[in-house]
Amino acid sequence: MKRRDFLSAVAAGAFSVHHRVAFAEQPTKARRVGIIGSGPLWDYFRDRLRDLGDIDGQNITIESRSADGNPDRLLAAAQELARLPVDVIAVAGSPAAKAAQEATSTVPVVAMVIGDPVAIGLVKDWQRPGGNITGSMTLSPSLAAERLQLLKDILPYLSRIAYFFNPENPSSRAYLEQLRSAASSIAATIITVEAGTGSEFEEAFDQITKSRANAMVMAGDIVQQRDTERIIRFQLQHRLPGMFTRREEVDAGGLMSYGVSVPELYRSGADYVHQILHGARPAELPFAQPTKLELVINLAAAKAKGITIPPPILAAADEVISDEEE
Repeated sequence: MKRRDFLSAVAAGAFSVHHRVAFAEQPTKARRVGIIGSGPLWDYFRDRLRDLGDIDGQNITIESRSADGNPDRLLAAAQELARLPVDVIAVAGSPAAKAAQEATSTVPVVAMVIGDPVAIGLVKDWQRPGGNITGSMTLSPSLAAERLQLLKDILPYLSRIAYFFNPENPSSRAYLEQLRSAASSIAATIITVEAGTGSEFEEAFDQITKSRANAMVMAGDIVQQRDTERIIRFQLQHRLPGMFTRREEVDAGGLMSYGVSVPELYRSGADYVHQILHGARPAELPFAQPTKLELVINLAAAKAKGITIPPPILAAADEVISDEEE
């Protein structure tokens, strides 16, 4: 499993439309870029814009709004940016993308870290968005199969897999169908376990325990990200291996993750914003599929669960977190 450069692949593939789009002249006045969100991941977005020559306070102005962790605030934030107006809105995650979609049908929107833009109703065709929204997606047709095969390689006895997801998230539901198809190829069964809020976690954990699952696969939406530590504690208590979507969960003590590099999604989002500021139309920019996938393994978590990671898997990992005590 070799590392692949997400930005290069996007530039060669999704950004090939650059040659088909008539870019406008360099803007002579500062353009406004609206973003909904806060936190360190947005630094990757800002830094990439700066690398491209779009510098906040010079030739662009970044208008930042935050929902303060309240999903009900997302629509108001998007509407506020659309009214300013801004030249483009950048958002991360499906809830923020849906809020931007509801707020405006004219202001270009770059939606990053989207599971499946078709499944959640952002666009009818991710290759030809056709409207005012484009961006990057975290799912690909082969991802479910690759994740389950990794679990099978580590756990030869694997036969029952608990899929822990938020039923209100359309992307997570779409991913369920991919998991079921992939599970059949390794003679395993997918057990669905739903939790739409943190208050439903304990009941979900009890269901997983009773299901006699050999492993857990997480959907990784914002509901689970807010309670990552609870999920990891449950897995440790029951010595249950878990496949996460982001490396951040492995840093926090999860066993392993295999998925897109989230910082790269923020950087690629900045690439789309740059193109739109210079004349590209979102309708002609296909959603970028993940091409740089990272395998991260936590040996301390493996040791605590009594799992031995095969040497070929360790060799293929992009990063191995040592089990040695500091």
